[in-house]
Amino acid sequence: MNLFFVVFAIGSALAALQKYIFGIFGGATNTALPDPNVDPFYKVPSSIASYQPGEVISSREVITHIDKSYYNKSFQILYRTQNTAQEPDATVATLWWPKEPVYPAKVLSLHVFTDSAQLNCNPSWAFLKETASQNVLTTTVDAPFYVEWALWKGYYVVAPDYLGSVSAFNAGYQEGYAVLDGLRATLNFNKLDKDSELVMFGYSGGAHATVWAANLANEYATELNIIGTAHGGTPVDTRGIYNNLMGSVWSGIAGAGLSGLAKAYPDFNEYLMSLLTEKGKKHLDQVSAPNVCLMQIVFGFPYKDFSSETTLKTIPLDDEIPKKFLQRESLLKNVSAKAVNIPKFPTFQYHAQLDEIVPRNNHEQFIEQQCEEGAKIQYEVLPLQDHLTTVILGVPVAIRALSQLFDGTLDTSRCGKSSQQPIINPDSAEVDEIMGSLAAARLRKFNGKDTPLAKFSW
Repeated sequence: MNLFFVVFAIGSALAALQKYIFGIFGGATNTALPDPNVDPFYKVPSSIASYQPGEVISSREVITHIDKSYYNKSFQILYRTQNTAQEPDATVATLWWPKEPVYPAKVLSLHVFTDSAQLNCNPSWAFLKETASQNVLTTTVDAPFYVEWALWKGYYVVAPDYLGSVSAFNAGYQEGYAVLDGLRATLNFNKLDKDSELVMFGYSGGAHATVWAANLANEYATELNIIGTAHGGTPVDTRGIYNNLMGSVWSGIAGAGLSGLAKAYPDFNEYLMSLLTEKGKKHLDQVSAPNVCLMQIVFGFPYKDFSSETTLKTIPLDDEIPKKFLQRESLLKNVSAKAVNIPKFPTFQYHAQLDEIVPRNNHEQFIEQQCEEGAKIQYEVLPLQDHLTTVILGVPVAIRALSQLFDGTLDTSRCGKSSQQPIINPDSAEVDEIMGSLAAARLRKFNGKDTPLAKFSW
């Protein structure tokens, strides 16, 4: 198919989707708070090393676009975490207080698929009711369903900016540390009992943060009472994702991933800069520039092979330096340079049958390896055509699993063996039981025959 028409079709569909979502959830284009690049609230203090991991540095009350009928107050907090090199860092998280919290307290950590290497694309800015963020789409597609469901159940919710202060997209250690420290900060800020039950969730890029947090929890945050995780469309191997995306219509995401890893690893950045042509350096700067978020990345860099813009016309991934970092950023036992941990808690994982963005074979290889080592995993392959469709149609499946994780009833007896169950019909009464009638009604608006999503991929 002609490149222009492919890009035009995807761009039109996503633009229509953003406009349609604003009609459902509401939205604004004026900014009540400044860009995170200039907002002092986001600045890492010079005294950061004096804070403990998860300690709250500062906070402020904010108004988000989440339906106010579900929550009492919402806040942004700046908290201490660490980067890939285990150096002190700080990042921001958004918190919501339920109107009627359950006791003992329960917390959902939601990891939004940010999918960019730019600070002002982070969810904390995109969640604001009045925002100039170019990444609002990522906080208005599926995120409100999870936030509002948890608040409806009486659970606290935290959504961390898990890429850290330099937006190290695709850096697993960075993301995992920030998620776990975000849970510590949530307990600290809300003055919740240290034994509060915690569950983590993410899809796509958010799943990457979730699976890395789950992998690091046993060694980095042993005191946290994590009782389960759920994630879908999960990237587990950086090299596999890179090879799948580079040169495809989604190649901008691969470019943003290169930029994110370069921010996380100075040695890799130096190596990359030594290979890139001036044109290549310019494009890598562009893919992580201010206001270049997921939609701009997809629209602006389709079918681009960033590796061809090097003096070698390729990036030799088996060279010592890139190989070292690719091994470090893999959760596949046969690739990783270190032992891959097995979470002590149960997990629910799912993937679209024909996912064209995140390779299902890598995810299933990871699940098989985990189950062989004693993991507790329920896995479902959803009979869906692509990665994007699953963002919405996977919501009821994921929320059902989250309910079971919080209740301690998730069945992991057939570890890793997909049940191949049909997708839950959004029009069914089961969706009302799983999500609540208000959220179910909103979900059904996505399933109408005249919606942009229907025209794109239903």
